[in-house]
Formats: sequence, C-alpha cells, structure tokens
Amino acid sequence: MANIPSEVVDLAAQRPMVERAGLFDLKIIDDRKSYADICAAASGEALADAKSTSTKIRSLGIADISVTQRFPIALASYGFTRTSREPGSSHLQSYAKANKYGGRTPVFAVPADTEALIVTFSARYILGFLAHEGLWNSAVPDDERDAKLMLTAIFAAEPATGGNGAAGTARRLVHSASHALLRALDDGQSGFGESSLAEWIVPDALTTAIYVASYSDFTLGALDTVLRRRLATWLRRTADEVNHCDNDPMCAQVSTHKPHAACDRCLHLSFGCRNWNEDLDRRVLRRFWLWSRQQAAGVP
Repeated sequence: MANIPSEVVDLAAQRPMVERAGLFDLKIIDDRKSYADICAAASGEALADAKSTSTKIRSLGIADISVTQRFPIALASYGFTRTSREPGSSHLQSYAKANKYGGRTPVFAVPADTEALIVTFSARYILGFLAHEGLWNSAVPDDERDAKLMLTAIFAAEPATGGNGAAGTARRLVHSASHALLRALDDGQSGFGESSLAEWIVPDALTTAIYVASYSDFTLGALDTVLRRRLATWLRRTADEVNHCDNDPMCAQVSTHKPHAACDRCLHLSFGCRNWNEDLDRRVLRRFWLWSRQQAAGVP
C-alpha cells in the first residue's frame, strides 16, 4: 500500500467500490462463474467455440464476464413525488406517517437474490483508447493490475461525473457500454425484455452488472445460458447496434442542450438506470469498439 497514492486508497474505500469487491469475493458470492472458468472446463468442439468467443470478448475491450444466481438486490419503497426529481427541489411524501414508527420514516424493503451477468472492462484497453483520443499521454502498462492503478488515479483526480477529460470520457464509455449490452440482451437472447432488466454500475471499477429485476429468490438460469451458449451472439449484436440509431441523424447531432449522441431509441433505458440516462454517448462507444477491434486484430 506504500506505493499507492492516498487519494486512490480513499476512492477504493467508497461504498460502490467496496460493493464491487464483495461481489467478486467468492466467500460472499460463492457461485460466481467467469467465462474463463467455462473455457477451462470445455473440451473438443466446445473448447474451440470457447476460444473463439474469448477472442470476441477481448476485441470489445472486456476483461471478464461472469454470471451469478445470487446477485443481492432489494426492492425498497419509502414514498413518492410527482414534482421535480432534482435534489432539494422535490417534495417526498411518505407512505406512512412517521409518528407511527417512533418518529422515524419507514422504508419497506424486500431483499432477494437474482441472476446477473457481471462485465468488467480492461483497464489497459481503456487507457489505450484514452491515449488514442489524445486524453492521456503516458505509456500504457503491460500489466492489467498496474493499468487499473493508473486509471484509478485518473478517477481519483477527477471525482465529479461528466466532463470531457480522461476520467469523464472513461466513465461515460463504461456507462454507455452497460446500456448497449443491456439493450441487446432482449427476449431473443435471454427470455427477458428490457423492462425486466436493470443495471448496477461502478464506472470507477470499470464494472457493470446486468441483473433480472425479479424480487424473488427463484431464478430461471437464463443468464447462465447466455454466458455458456449465446455470448458471442450477444456481444456481436451489441457492437453492431451501437453503429446506428433510428433517430439518426438527429440523435448524432451535438448541441448545447444535447452534448452527446444518445436517445430513447439507442442507449436510453426505460427502467433501471440510477443516473436517469444521463452522460451517455454512442459516438465515443462506437469509436472505442472500432479501436479495440483493430487492436485485437493487430492493426496499428
């Protein structure tokens, strides 16, 4: 820890980063299985298919895709508002009067474990892309861990969301990729529609989880099937669909009120985005995947 800047340690201690660490701790989520685990158990024709799919994963700058049937979520309901959603300007009406609960405001919650696909992007690819875009001018480390530390230092130096610098672009890239992956995981791939799925995202850890918004402990195992049987198809569709939008050319146009290319027909989610579909950009995601596929193919 002596060689790690204190601001990086402080960032790692934040709640989303701690949650991400717990999600990857097999002592906490003991059924999480990565695609590398599936490849290690494959043989024959299945092994050849797995190796081909692994190449596809790398070509999109993804370091790991895992699945779990025990992704912990909770449905919490504590009131409603029909006015502004902006903090400080909205009025929240509790479902029950606090005096019935000893002066405390009640929050009604139902915990559950559900199935989820967990995607983590490669820090080396992200840093390489930032350098390609002229947003980072240092050498990209050969080791993935060193690249993670370097990228975390960038995030720590620019803690606010948004912005067009290295940190803002990286966060926007991860968030946009998360939406693209979720939207491509529709009924034809998993048996779930977009409105049945939600995202849990930690951009500073380059990680997103796409989970089934079902508040019961019963799971179908559909996302496990996606990881084992339909992963290449899902990723191919995701990369293809980011290239166009039904609302183009209007969607791709940038203005003061619309600084990035994203709308309800390409990247916006109807449910499950805690950032309210803000700070998305299909153009930066398209450039990243074009660059990452060229890198995977050995194109300078």
